[in-house]
Amino acid sequence: MSPDQAKTTLLSRLESATGPSRELDAEIALANGWRQLTHDLWRKGDNVAEEPPRYTESIDAALTLLPSWANCHGYDFGPNGADAYVSLNHVAEGHKLFEGSHASSTAIALLIAIERAKENNP
Repeated sequence: MSPDQAKTTLLSRLESATGPSRELDAEIALANGWRQLTHDLWRKGDNVAEEPPRYTESIDAALTLLPSWANCHGYDFGPNGADAYVSLNHVAEGHKLFEGSHASSTAIALLIAIERAKENNP
């Protein structure tokens, strides 16, 4: 599977997620530089953990994946689910806004918006 296919698959899985998922957290971690050393030992750089971060459950964990070239515009949880907005500011391309709409949680909405921004980074 190519890196582009893996990103598309991850985005699709995030869009169809019905709630926090440790399996999806592991997939996100692997896509973002973490390595699974053993069944219960993970590493990214100097960080070692017994499990991957809880990206699909925690807004704070999701925000650690926000690239330095993007900004979180906001997020909220409404009657239709969570919405999140991530913006990409690029001098040549102008301002672009990426949305994670109607996800089951705010963290997942943020992850969707972040993945969409990463896919469209010029």
